Amino acid sequence: MKRRSFNKLMAAAGVTASVRSGWTKSLLTQASAPALPEVAMNGNSVEICTNSRYSFHGGYSATAMNQVLANTLWAAASAPLMATERIIYVALPDNLYTYKFEGGQHVLEVHASGNKRSESTAAFEIGVATTPAGATEDGGVALHWAQLASIAFWKTKTSQPASCPKETGRTNANSKWKPASEVHCVNCYGQIGSITGLVKTAVAVSSDKTLPDAKTDGTVGLEEAMKNPLFGTDFKTDDLTEEQISQILWASYGCTPHQASTKQGISVASHMMGYFLTGRIYVISSTGVRRYHMRKGSDEKTADHRLEPVSTDDCRAKLRTALSRLPQNAPVYIVYCGQKIEYKQLIEAGYCGGGALLQTTALGLQGHYCSQFTSAERSAVQTACGIPTAQLPMLIFSAGKPNGTPVDSERRMGLNRPAGLIAEPNPFSSSTALSFSIAAPATVAVRIFDAGGKLIRTLSEGRSVAGPVSIRWDGRDSRGTSVPPGMYTCRFAAAGHEESLLIRKI
Repeated sequence: MKRRSFNKLMAAAGVTASVRSGWTKSLLTQASAPALPEVAMNGNSVEICTNSRYSFHGGYSATAMNQVLANTLWAAASAPLMATERIIYVALPDNLYTYKFEGGQHVLEVHASGNKRSESTAAFEIGVATTPAGATEDGGVALHWAQLASIAFWKTKTSQPASCPKETGRTNANSKWKPASEVHCVNCYGQIGSITGLVKTAVAVSSDKTLPDAKTDGTVGLEEAMKNPLFGTDFKTDDLTEEQISQILWASYGCTPHQASTKQGISVASHMMGYFLTGRIYVISSTGVRRYHMRKGSDEKTADHRLEPVSTDDCRAKLRTALSRLPQNAPVYIVYCGQKIEYKQLIEAGYCGGGALLQTTALGLQGHYCSQFTSAERSAVQTACGIPTAQLPMLIFSAGKPNGTPVDSERRMGLNRPAGLIAEPNPFSSSTALSFSIAAPATVAVRIFDAGGKLIRTLSEGRSVAGPVSIRWDGRDSRGTSVPPGMYTCRFAAAGHEESLLIRKI
């Protein structure tokens, strides 16, 4: 039997599941998937795990415990989707597996036999691919959560789990794993003999008092936040406090005590310490547009935590119009920009979204991330917010108090999401039927975009539906004019889930 739940494997092996923390024994090389216990609730807060986050580039020993593997895989699967599907791979000494968390159970399936790790000293390696293949930001969210999940185990400063997102792991995965689509990034895990441990020291201190100092410990455990993230699209319009905005900015891209070479480290990983989003993060609220700085000038050895006023205009309505798939009533939007649209910067934007969502959840707030923008959408966001053209929006995080019930855990993990978006016929000449199924009642939006990313037709918006649905597009734009032959994108959004489908008119 190729695919088995861990619980069944454990029962067959006569192993009793237990929740423990620490490192006790090595993973066994075996023909079948290893039996994993239930997820451990370590109790370390979102903030202290964020403040202690560190990427260990080497010095691993290939010693691991199934408990750590269980938690890190579960964390990668738990982050709300920014893609139609997230494909999680884990390379162990025996085989390469795909992983899912279904019905409260860990599920592995052998993808390829043999050792496919990039490093012999790594206990295991976790990689993420997506459908569609270009949803790089989704890989960033998942792997940021997976890295924090290993840090949450830290109890002492010796012989603890550690990890690092590695380019060598990504290259190896895309070369040897035969993934369903490109693997966006790979986290390598192992045991480190000596670590700094959990630290509460705060270095995100504002030089000009434009932001309250970030708190480095809290009351909500990391696994608790991951299990029930407050993720949704319907917000109360109440403004957030400066303390709340400060925490979200810090958790997503603020300075932490560790040193990366000679540079001051931050709350998320960065490819080769490039820190591509530095000075390129904008807070959009009722008070206007402000730019976030976590450095003193351009000196990467420094730490700061401040906001620079850009404009006093409330441009939220313009932003919502520019990007209609944003939540339309969030009080605060944070726009994360990069220098270039490439995987190493997009993955970093995903890290930011993941960190922001954990922090909003820990604060009792709701969050939502939106990404995978077209060039036209990026330009529209820049114009709406007064962002320089050289700073390219990659992800927008919406934050505020939830209005109603956030997206439930099953739906956010894709187990109950709207699914099966298809077009028949495709290609088409005169009309095509766009069909999908949604398990629970939700407000649906279906829009058609041209090849340049321009919205040409809204087929459905604000309509609550459930069950199988079919909407016909007659190949015309909003003015009733027949569109020319070519490629078009149908974009579907409901219940916090977004899905796109390419359609060709002939």
